[in-house]
Amino acid sequence: METIISSLDAHKHLRATMTACSWRAGWRSLLIRAYEDPAEAEEFVTPATRDHLIVLVTGGSCDVEVRYRSGWQHSHSEPGHIGMTAPGQAATLRWRGNTTHSTLQLHLPAATIERVARELRRKGPAAAILPSGLGSSDPLVSQLMLSLSAAFQESAPDLYAQTAGEMLAAHLLVRHGRYGSHTTAMRATAGCARSKTSCARISRPQ
Repeated sequence: METIISSLDAHKHLRATMTACSWRAGWRSLLIRAYEDPAEAEEFVTPATRDHLIVLVTGGSCDVEVRYRSGWQHSHSEPGHIGMTAPGQAATLRWRGNTTHSTLQLHLPAATIERVARELRRKGPAAAILPSGLGSSDPLVSQLMLSLSAAFQESAPDLYAQTAGEMLAAHLLVRHGRYGSHTTAMRATAGCARSKTSCARISRPQ
């Protein structure tokens, strides 16, 4: 059974220096952090969290290897590439590069994903669990993450994070979980925005 940690503690297990954090800016609907990573890192493990992790490379490049439950994956990571780790899953990483590189890491609460999935389920077939993977490109995810990073550093309210998180969850379920259609996802996102259900929060460590 995987050891589960709070997303707020994830930085303690990385080989990177955190340079910005949305929690410190007062956001609670999701967590996004900026990091500077060394040129090389020997094998280490990032424990599982309850949230869906998306990593976007924003500068530099390296050859990275990640081991999920399904085995090792290899990729040459460069700006615009994303990697994802599903809730409840640990990852083992190592990389080699010639220079440092920078990343954004977004922790999307499982409660947000589950709420959007319930909306989608009313209008389409059941979805596969969101996957873990490495080295893909997704322009919408990349732009949303860059916009979220700029927004919290410019003191945008948590409402910005809440609404962007709903859109991101719908997009991930449709694009990467193969859940319904893009039209269904947009309708589901609107439905979630109208919902009186309280928004998901990143919880403090216990």
